[in-house]
Amino acid sequence: MKRMRAMLAAVLVLLAGSARADVGVTLKAGTLGLGADLTLPVVPDLNFRAGYNGAALSRDIELNEAECEGKIRWSTIPIFLDWHPGGSDFRLSGGAVINNNRVTLSAAPTQTFTLDGVDYSITEMEGKITFDRLAWYIGIGGGNALAEGRIHVAFDLGVMFQGTPEAEATATASVPAFQPYLDADLQKELNDFQKDDLDSFTMYPVLSVGFSLHF
Repeated sequence: MKRMRAMLAAVLVLLAGSARADVGVTLKAGTLGLGADLTLPVVPDLNFRAGYNGAALSRDIELNEAECEGKIRWSTIPIFLDWHPGGSDFRLSGGAVINNNRVTLSAAPTQTFTLDGVDYSITEMEGKITFDRLAWYIGIGGGNALAEGRIHVAFDLGVMFQGTPEAEATATASVPAFQPYLDADLQKELNDFQKDDLDSFTMYPVLSVGFSLHF
């Protein structure tokens, strides 16, 4: 958090030194959901950009023979500096993303959950996948929200370094005597999932398209 506050303070100092009053607003859609950005000038060819992206998706899935409800929530706050070489529309972007993305999973009561070849009758099951709250970003893009003209096409193509996702889950056995065995098998399943699927998922692709309005 200290690093984050220092970065925000530096950005505010840069903005305070800018004499221009231009403002650009971008509406976009992409792999982080629907979003909006505010762009302000810092120095010639360098802009500050911050905004919000969000979306949600729910669907029913079958997991280990149990009917579950899966939810994905995208929620990010990008804080970028955009460099437009020679004042061009092309840009190189870098900065930080406050990452509140999350995946949750829940099972309805009286489901049968199969773990390590054993069928467990459960009364409830909850799971989630979370990510580092602060992620770094680097990418390229097109469209300068502060260029001459009112409307501009905008796109971003980059990578968010989100760290290693962490999976957690709990389940309650219908028969209390089976709870220790359920806990052990569930933890083994989580460990395998973490190793086989999550440990390598440290980068998230970012692609968005939209349009900007220059005020």
